[in-house]
Amino acid sequence: MSKPSVSSAENFTTPILEWITSFLGGSFAIILLGYIAWLGLRDGHRPADLDVIITDITQSHERARIDVVVSNRGGITAADVVIAADRNFDQTEQGGEITFDFVPGQSERKGAFIFQGPVTAEEITLRVVGYREP
Repeated sequence: MSKPSVSSAENFTTPILEWITSFLGGSFAIILLGYIAWLGLRDGHRPADLDVIITDITQSHERARIDVVVSNRGGITAADVVIAADRNFDQTEQGGEITFDFVPGQSERKGAFIFQGPVTAEEITLRVVGYREP
């Protein structure tokens, strides 16, 4: 009677392609985790940096809708962001405010103001009134 061979398990070697794939996957995971940590350390403590711009003005009947975008280039989320718009035209003043609940760091939020009569971008003054940290 012949004995079963046990040498097949002892002679097993890992293919080179498996080593290369493991190395590439591990390297990718380490680089990705390092990048995420770097972003957290770099941007996580910068205060909110808010800016507001007009993106579009739509005239309809006797009203105008002024679309705005508020952007936060800082690292910290801004809460209760108040944006004000004022219009100076023919000795009359119109104004309004929008409150955004949250504007996270490195993001944008959109809103719109409604004014009476035709409006041009030159007549509108936008400003960030304030915010709080959540």
